[in-house]
Amino acid sequence: MPPIRNTNNKPKNAKASFKKLLMLFSQYKLLTALTLFFLTLQVAIACFTPILTKWIMDDITTYSKIAYYATVVAILTVFGLIFAMVAEIIGMYVNTRIVKNLRYKLVQKVSKLPLKYYDGNTIGNTLSRITNDADSLSQNLPNFFMSIFQGFCMIVGLVIAMFSVSWQLALSCFIALPIGFIILFIVMAVSNKYFKQKQAALGKINGKIEETFSGINVVKLYSLEESEVEEFYDYNEKLKTADRASTMFGSLYMAIFAFTSNLSMGVIALACCLLAYYSSSPLTWILLYPVFNIFASQLNSPLANLSQGFQGMQICIAAGERIFDFLEEKEMDPDLKDKKIKSLKGNVDFKHVKFGYSADKTIINDFSVNIKPGMKVAIVGPTGAGKTTIVNLLMRFYEIDSGSISIDGISIKDMNKDYLRSLFGMVLQDAWTFNGTIKENIIYTSKNKDENMIKEICKDTNLNHVVSSLPKGYDTILDEKVTLSAGEKQLLTIARAMIQNAPMMILDEATSNTDTRTEIIIQNAMDKLTKGRTSFVIAHRLSTIKNADLILVMDHGDIVEQGNHKTLLKKKGFYANLYNSQFSEE
Repeated sequence: MPPIRNTNNKPKNAKASFKKLLMLFSQYKLLTALTLFFLTLQVAIACFTPILTKWIMDDITTYSKIAYYATVVAILTVFGLIFAMVAEIIGMYVNTRIVKNLRYKLVQKVSKLPLKYYDGNTIGNTLSRITNDADSLSQNLPNFFMSIFQGFCMIVGLVIAMFSVSWQLALSCFIALPIGFIILFIVMAVSNKYFKQKQAALGKINGKIEETFSGINVVKLYSLEESEVEEFYDYNEKLKTADRASTMFGSLYMAIFAFTSNLSMGVIALACCLLAYYSSSPLTWILLYPVFNIFASQLNSPLANLSQGFQGMQICIAAGERIFDFLEEKEMDPDLKDKKIKSLKGNVDFKHVKFGYSADKTIINDFSVNIKPGMKVAIVGPTGAGKTTIVNLLMRFYEIDSGSISIDGISIKDMNKDYLRSLFGMVLQDAWTFNGTIKENIIYTSKNKDENMIKEICKDTNLNHVVSSLPKGYDTILDEKVTLSAGEKQLLTIARAMIQNAPMMILDEATSNTDTRTEIIIQNAMDKLTKGRTSFVIAHRLSTIKNADLILVMDHGDIVEQGNHKTLLKKKGFYANLYNSQFSEE
């Protein structure tokens, strides 16, 4: 098995992630532009309201004037609401499309990554990028984009409106803003790492959950429930700490903006008093106070938008870094060659194959063997000998370091991976079934098979006895209510391989999880499955490969012995010792 590497979260470039987040909107330039346009109109109406208030105070002399201004205010209010709603609808549409496309790319990426990636990354952490991180973007992308734009537009609009009314009071109003923004950027710089830690902690906790539940039988077997709960508690504590810190800093944004707004209102009041005291027309400044009070109170809205936007931006950057990091992982090399075998015979040739999962640790040293068409080849040896690795190399799950592997004289490197793998049916040690009917599980690799063929194959594999005992036969749904034993699942996967009807076969420890009686049933089914096909059998129980045409005995990445069962026993060497040790144990 490949080594599991320890993955630490490397610091990422927040600016680069920010640019990539903005680039997500480039696919929807027209809709994004429309969103900004309607937001700008809504902001313009909001900024015009205080100016209109001043006009009303200066010009109300008759009831007709009151009716006129009331009508204008009502119309502007309605249009402002409409513009805000249209911008929100378009913005949410763009947001959902962006997240949908991201999720699709993430799922596509899963299939394009080599197995080496999964050797060093937990499945739970990978899934967390598709679920939690994508959800974080979905929930916060609108705040990050629309709120920040709207907030800055509102501030710019209010600045213009204030200076158009009184430059003295406008300057006094904005004395407090630089103070607020300096504090804000300091808080952002400190809090950024906590948002990153929160997303990373979510990934780790999902990885731990997936790991624990997938191995729940082992956990219970060794009574390690308390140990696992304690370990989960530690992960949860780290998540709580990061979540608490990020939430605390997020709440500070609103407090900073509230402080800035209140400070501005206080400075305006002081400025009005001073200007009125030293002015020849104090009433003018007294009347301007409520107008600028409206301006200052309106600053609360854009400041609140900026608060939400900056908090959303921090979360989006943290989630985006993990998503972009995953999307930029090195993919499998593209299949530039696509040779196919016209009439497959099943001659498999390994020549001086050398391979290691890492550069400093070679697993396969110099593996050479020629396998004739139709041969049943068993690969045996102690744990870590390289048995499964040979199969992984044959299927091109990993690329060899040197040497060559060919089928009927054509190098597997010259074949498309999908085509190569279609040449093999596989029955693995861990029999995999999914939530669906028995029939759907059997025809998973080969759709549109008729009922007679399915029933005939189930008879050959002795699966028909299992199906007949189920409440709805082939239409029985496998779920938490209906489960199969390990042996029954294995028979189902053998039936799945038989219905695929691939010209060659790989059986990897297919009987290791079964009892002796079930082993005999499975062995008979496998004999029918491999008949007339070039087959590779990785076996732990040596009693199951007595009828193999060729047995390759491996140790430390080399073939130390080869021959059939009788020949190897007569040699009284490595294989004989393995076989006799198993026999004595039984």
